Amino acid sequence: MRERNYTTIRSLNNAALLQRVERDIDLYLAKVLLTLKENSNEDVSAILAIVQQDKLDIEKLGEFLERQVTRLPYLEDLPEKLYLMVFEINSIEPNWINCLEFMRSEVFDKDVLLKYLDRDIIRMAILQHTIPCDSGSLKLRQFLINAGTLSDTSYKEYVHALPNPFKKLPGGLESSKLRILVEEEKIHFTQENLNNLADNRDLQILFVAVNINSYIEDPEAFKIDDEFREELLKLDISELTKLGIVELMDLEKLSAIPERSALIGPIINNANNEVSKVNACVAQSIIINSTEAGVQISLFNKYHSLMNDDEVRHVLANLKTPFSDIKVGFKRPRLNNTLINRNLISWLDERNIISSWSESNFSTNDIIVHLYRS
Repeated sequence: MRERNYTTIRSLNNAALLQRVERDIDLYLAKVLLTLKENSNEDVSAILAIVQQDKLDIEKLGEFLERQVTRLPYLEDLPEKLYLMVFEINSIEPNWINCLEFMRSEVFDKDVLLKYLDRDIIRMAILQHTIPCDSGSLKLRQFLINAGTLSDTSYKEYVHALPNPFKKLPGGLESSKLRILVEEEKIHFTQENLNNLADNRDLQILFVAVNINSYIEDPEAFKIDDEFREELLKLDISELTKLGIVELMDLEKLSAIPERSALIGPIINNANNEVSKVNACVAQSIIINSTEAGVQISLFNKYHSLMNDDEVRHVLANLKTPFSDIKVGFKRPRLNNTLINRNLISWLDERNIISSWSESNFSTNDIIVHLYRS
């Protein structure tokens, strides 16, 4: 009687007692139910029997509902005037049916629903249910994707749960929300959506990176220049994908862009097959501007056949010592005795760029390069 007073009275099946209570239900609510501070375990049918009474004070109803541990299962069982209240005080069961019912009602308030959905306990419960994907629920899905006032944590979880991507990027969202949409792949990859991210270059790059396979399959569908592609190459994507991007670039311009050459050199070096657009000019640029000596010599070995002797000497002169010392003169450059260095010296010897070479007899076992004196 102290914890579930009305539920207990209803269970007695005493018609006279029940009629007496219901005749003065307003007094019963104020003087009994709200006076019993522990009365918080009424069952659903008892709660509904109270809240469906038209003449009760709405504030007292709110106080009564807020005390109850049990949430009401379906919004449609309540008078519409209580819709706002039950969402505000978290007295309605978290499911998508109730959200849709609220959205279709005359009293719908988007801010109330957003605050409700932003609660951790609600989010955890409601996301156990699949977001409906039928046409009648489109309004709900649009509401979620446009829910810019949700915390980033909540927004990410709701967006992740959306069943399908949207055709158009929603407007008016802050950068963090747009990033979530892109990362969760909930926006169709189109030039229009890419243009809509024009104010945020980083997001544009991320948008393409997330959809990189689609881009490489149909690059003509997107207006992307080599500066943009260069930014893609800096991302953590596979070497094979990077090579696909390189194949789309104008490599003839690399001689004027050393930073881009330095970026592309290692990618081409890691390629199993030769890149079709590499010619003598391109090869010189990526070799000279690559930052690691091992990459430089590996590329040099790979593409020296594209260069004439003067171009080979030009590359050597622009490498760090001891490679830059390989020229006409009296020096005897020493190289580490590695496979790629032996390959380098072998073809330099074959092409008569150097006089000969030998291996040191000392413990270092260096490669000694013998130069032409003149």
